[in-house]
Amino acid sequence: MKNFKLITKFFSILLIMFLVACTKSNEIPKVVVNNKDIANEMATTESFVSLNDAITKFDPLYLQVIYKDKRSLSEIQKQSTSLITEINKNPNNLAAQKELAEFYHFNSFSDLQKASELISSSAEKFRIKYSSLNQLQKVDQNKIISDARKLFINNKMELLEKANQKKATGLWNDMVDGILRDWEYWRLVQNEELGNEDGGETAECSDACCYEYKACLTRAASSYRINFLGLGTAMAGAGGSIGAVLGSPVPLFGNITVGTLGGIIGGVTGFITAVNIYLLDQQACVYTYKACIIRKNEN
Repeated sequence: MKNFKLITKFFSILLIMFLVACTKSNEIPKVVVNNKDIANEMATTESFVSLNDAITKFDPLYLQVIYKDKRSLSEIQKQSTSLITEINKNPNNLAAQKELAEFYHFNSFSDLQKASELISSSAEKFRIKYSSLNQLQKVDQNKIISDARKLFINNKMELLEKANQKKATGLWNDMVDGILRDWEYWRLVQNEELGNEDGGETAECSDACCYEYKACLTRAASSYRINFLGLGTAMAGAGGSIGAVLGSPVPLFGNITVGTLGGIIGGVTGFITAVNIYLLDQQACVYTYKACIIRKNEN
């Protein structure tokens, strides 16, 4: 009898262990995130495409290429920042509204607001759709966004190249110049952001300072791609002053506290802030490179 009880006891323990093992084996396995697949999907997601298309009209490089603006990128940014600051201080400043709309070649300030709202809403939809990226390390988040942006730009170039190859007849002739200008803009974006080899600027380095400079520019471009998403979302409801976030680390997802001085063009404010940070980062890279050369010559 004692042996029977002992066997029964052990049988119960074995049964429990078996059931637990079966339960574990039948659980839905955790899916290993494939960053490449996410980036491929993201590149053609409506919110991501809409956001990237919407910010284009506010890119100073776009003004230079499409509208032949002769000012430097920093000069364009300085004026746009000044106008937005004025509007955020006084949303009813009609003169500043009109000047800003004309500055970006919109027919009216109302049209500019619609474009700004598209930036904000697209960034918010993107944030919600890909909120699961929070589970990944920040380096993985950034890599996915950068890869998606790269794919988006490549897709844009391919579409423009195909459009340009069509037979130019009738009214289509009137579109050719516009397509070529768009293609030139995206070519420059591709070279700048993705580091494509193009011309002497990307010649092979011969010293450590040069490699450090290129690495610095690459980090600046990567941060820029992340910032315009984070800031576009953050400014959607607040439209805070540029000084509230300029130069501050900008997480891809999460809450960002900004000052509220209007908020009627939050999306534009967010993107222009991202560009300002990018230009500052590029300038910092130049200073770092010069300092490296000086140290090298002193040794």
